[in-house]
Amino acid sequence: MEAVPEALRDERWAERRQDIPRCVQDIYSKHLAKQANVGDQADWLNRCQKSARGEPRANLANALLGLREDPALRDLLAYDEMQRCALIRRKVPGPAGSDGPYPRPIRDIDVTAIQEYLQLTGLPGLSKDVAHQAVDARAREAAFHPVRNYLDGLRWDGKPRLEGWLSTYLGVTASDYASGIGQMFILAMVARIFEPGCKADYMVILEGPQGVGKSSACAILAGKWFSDALPDLGRAGKDVSQHLNGKWLIEVAELAALDRSETAALKAFITRPIEQYRPSYGRHEVVQPRQCILIGTTNQETYLRDETGGRRFWPVRVGRIDLEALKRDRDQLFAEAVALYRRGEPWWPDAQFEALHIVPQQEARYEEDVWQEQIAEFVEGETRVTILQVAKNGLKIQTPSIGTPDQRRIAKILQRLGWCRGARTGKARYWVRAPEVTHDAQ
Repeated sequence: MEAVPEALRDERWAERRQDIPRCVQDIYSKHLAKQANVGDQADWLNRCQKSARGEPRANLANALLGLREDPALRDLLAYDEMQRCALIRRKVPGPAGSDGPYPRPIRDIDVTAIQEYLQLTGLPGLSKDVAHQAVDARAREAAFHPVRNYLDGLRWDGKPRLEGWLSTYLGVTASDYASGIGQMFILAMVARIFEPGCKADYMVILEGPQGVGKSSACAILAGKWFSDALPDLGRAGKDVSQHLNGKWLIEVAELAALDRSETAALKAFITRPIEQYRPSYGRHEVVQPRQCILIGTTNQETYLRDETGGRRFWPVRVGRIDLEALKRDRDQLFAEAVALYRRGEPWWPDAQFEALHIVPQQEARYEEDVWQEQIAEFVEGETRVTILQVAKNGLKIQTPSIGTPDQRRIAKILQRLGWCRGARTGKARYWVRAPEVTHDAQ
């Protein structure tokens, strides 16, 4: 027998080695095809829309039929209404399936594995776009809300804890103010889950030294739905909106470091009930009612720069924080909040509570303008003044005219002192004392 030249042997081996992946794929395809001819797989394939030649069409309806009824794909997908994304619960059969842990947000590689599986079991022409459409639609058929399910599963033991939770667990000095905002804050967290986008346009601020456990307490409250990594509000755009998905409580740390423009941006952000943006790689704009609440933390005692007092912020000074007790009683705090929410308890203050309790706390945190004391002394006993009179006679600014920035600065101080713009008399615009507002007891 004539010997085969070594070079020829190497060439033939190289050719056969290239065939190995194809052979493995053929074996895998035949195995899946064999499975598809029995039981439930045969049923869904037999019920597919067919071409004129009697073959299953590779369309959306048939792909959805496979995802719903094929034993290997049934219950594979779900949709998390908190994260607002499709989830995969286990590995897709076949070599293209990716690893866990499961469940987790679905990836492109998972859709590719599902596409391949359906192609090999009877829909050979299934496209990537149709596979993605089918996966999205099937996932939404199995939608669930983990936080809503958590809250619905709680049972309150009847012991009141909510009004005093800031004092009990965070060491806040007990007061009507602390009791009121503490209860409204937890109620708002519950309300945003049952009524996404509902009004919750304020932010509790935890004040206290670094390291006392402010952030840890926030993390205990919200569990895995907590975040302390909010993107820059001034630059991030849709990144901020996308970050809110899957978040129940978001910490805004170190408020004292924010300048005036950043504080204004934060106030606008707090008041926004919905997120409206086009997601990355998305085809359409989405409108998503908020499910989260914001909470601030700071080490400072004075940090509000807004001349109107920063009414969006509800500050409290924390003391000794008992993290273990908070962790122990967290479920009961939310169980009580759910009971109060379903009873119709409000999570916003009325005008009387705001005027008597919230405004004084905000005023105490305001960084006072150095001109305010002089202006307050000058207007004492006056009934009406002009900006020019305040500048020249109160502040002793001896210039022919007052610049616009200084005029605005004086006007804001007058507003803080309880004055408002009056009618123009000739060329002069007078400021007058604002009428006092009385709040009758409810």
